[in-house]
Amino acid sequence: MVSPHDHLQELDELQEDDASKQDEPDADTIIGDTPDDTVALKSNTRGKNMLGLDVRPITPDVARQLNLRGTEGVVVVRVEEDGAAAEAGLQRGDVIREVNRQRVRSMQEFERATRDLKEGDRVTLLLQRGPQALYVAFTVARG
Repeated sequence: MVSPHDHLQELDELQEDDASKQDEPDADTIIGDTPDDTVALKSNTRGKNMLGLDVRPITPDVARQLNLRGTEGVVVVRVEEDGAAAEAGLQRGDVIREVNRQRVRSMQEFERATRDLKEGDRVTLLLQRGPQALYVAFTVARG
């Protein structure tokens, strides 16, 4: 049987698009929006990712590739090797359904659930990995 993680070509393409957009100015960015719908929790002091992961909304194409029934949640598109998320076992392609028992159906709900997290806070994520649901808990690290 083929794993959902084997069907992440679209995620690779989305990441490549992000890399090519990094040099583009984002003058059209509206406060409160992310220019490319990618969320990376940022530390106010150093600008690095506090959870050690980047997420994207689940499009119908991504849902199809991951064999999901719908588009609720956010999908992990990158996990920093030495970040808190990697140490907790998160993987590219995991779908985040809850943050600290708050349901996550969209990017906006993920942002709302994570915006007040700071170094030293405990975070519990409900993940979907293929057909399995699992909880992962870890401490937010300095970015």
